[in-house]
Amino acid sequence: MASRSRREIRNMRLAPAAAMLLSMVLNLLSSETIHAWTVGENHATTEMAAVQSRRKWLKQVSVAVTTTTGMLAGSTAVVHPARAVQEESAALCYFGVGCFWHVQHELWKAEQQLLGRSVQECTALTGYAGGKQVGKDGTVCYHNFMGQSDYGKLGHSEVVALTIPDQKLESIARAYFDLFVNGERADPQDAGSEYRSLLGLPGGTQHVQFDSVKAVAKEYGLDLVPGKGNEADTLGKRIVYVMDSTRFPFYQAEVYHQYHNDFQNPPYGKAYNDLADQALDRNKLAITGCPDRVQGKGVGAVTGAFSFLREEPAKAAKTATLYLTAFLLMLAGIVWVIKKEYWTNTQASWIPIPTTSTDVTSLSESAVRDLAQGEDNIG
Repeated sequence: MASRSRREIRNMRLAPAAAMLLSMVLNLLSSETIHAWTVGENHATTEMAAVQSRRKWLKQVSVAVTTTTGMLAGSTAVVHPARAVQEESAALCYFGVGCFWHVQHELWKAEQQLLGRSVQECTALTGYAGGKQVGKDGTVCYHNFMGQSDYGKLGHSEVVALTIPDQKLESIARAYFDLFVNGERADPQDAGSEYRSLLGLPGGTQHVQFDSVKAVAKEYGLDLVPGKGNEADTLGKRIVYVMDSTRFPFYQAEVYHQYHNDFQNPPYGKAYNDLADQALDRNKLAITGCPDRVQGKGVGAVTGAFSFLREEPAKAAKTATLYLTAFLLMLAGIVWVIKKEYWTNTQASWIPIPTTSTDVTSLSESAVRDLAQGEDNIG
């Protein structure tokens, strides 16, 4: 083979990258992409389509830049198609069945066992979904002393979200249905719409894997029902509402609700609990704007003696009880001192002091006798 000039070799390396960049630009300008950015069934769908289109475009940019750099450097690095396909088909789904603390722990384990993820790669986070409304600044919060964006009042339920490849959705769904006990949640004492059973999928019942998930649910004696938002509790009904996650998105819960122990099992351990701070440090957790144990929007206003209001409700209630007990003890002490002083002065005023030897009408018989004896001795 004849040797090629340096210019020919450079052109050969640049040609594929140039073709990829040209294809990417044409795709960006295509009517389909522009349509996804500008038109949608509703605002939420439009915004989601725009985000997905932009993410896909940015991913293409990243691949093109990486490929171009490798070609110019003469690198032998290659793109792994299988991994790229898996990431492309992965989507955020959410699952709700009672208190989300236990659900997060179990799905966190399922990610490792079924998806082969490391502890640091797991994506399960607690949050809220299924409601038709959001609070101030788009927040959805746990019950809090400040009354801010209460998720229950906004129609949401407790859920856990994780990113799942489409081809693995059925196995994760089976792990989710394993959390039911005879068709009911494991913590029926937690009653109310905040604990209803939800399954959030992009497209809802139109998801490509919905039929397989529905078949698994049937094995557990559960019916999957299309959700419309703000549903009542599912306790005793053996149903799971299927939500279109593009219309009813996931709202991450506060930091203190992440990797939390539940009340039905032994503590999960410090290593598990510490994952919340680690995720926060790696920016895998967001500051939600709700009252929380970390500083952020909507939190800094609660300071000083009332900083305990930023804590989780159980701990805040304990702290508030101590504050109240101390206040009542102080109040009781003040009342005791006042009563003692009042009682002493009142008692003293009840004892008449005679001014003369003849002023004995109000004295007792013994007092009169003692007084008379004293006067005789003086005389």
